[in-house]
Amino acid sequence: MKSPLRFPSRPGLLLALLGLPVAQADFTLETRVTPIPGAFRYEITVHNDEPLELALVSFSDAPLSDPWIASTLETPVGFLASYDGGLGFVDFLADSGSFLSGSDVTGFRFESLADPTLFFTQVEALDVQGNLVAGTVDLTVVPETGTAGAALLVAGVVATHLRRRRTANRS
Repeated sequence: MKSPLRFPSRPGLLLALLGLPVAQADFTLETRVTPIPGAFRYEITVHNDEPLELALVSFSDAPLSDPWIASTLETPVGFLASYDGGLGFVDFLADSGSFLSGSDVTGFRFESLADPTLFFTQVEALDVQGNLVAGTVDLTVVPETGTAGAALLVAGVVATHLRRRRTANRS
């Protein structure tokens, strides 16, 4: 498997328009993407190595008007998620759960039509003191299980065919 791609975030358009300072943070969104028929499944783990708890974590470069994201958003218990198709944000919000310092929170999922190398590469957060921080996205794209299985099946059929030809030529 290829090593994951890393996308350091840059301040989002909304934050720049508001004139708010954005500090580089020590948190990462580990994003595992699996192609599915006609779209991509995104599975996300938030790694918070920041000194403070995070209240909100956002992808700030989601596609506009993606028809799949809102209806497929899933979160672990104690968290909320929303998609703003007008501004291009996917937000993960601590509700009764939390993004504690030094913790990993897994179980965030959604599906999208968007190519993972073009979207979902910028992430920002708001800590519990109201500071805006930019994080990093670690992206791993895994092949479809059906594609990998089909490739193995084809390789097996070709190997069997070649073995039979070799046996027939020796006779």
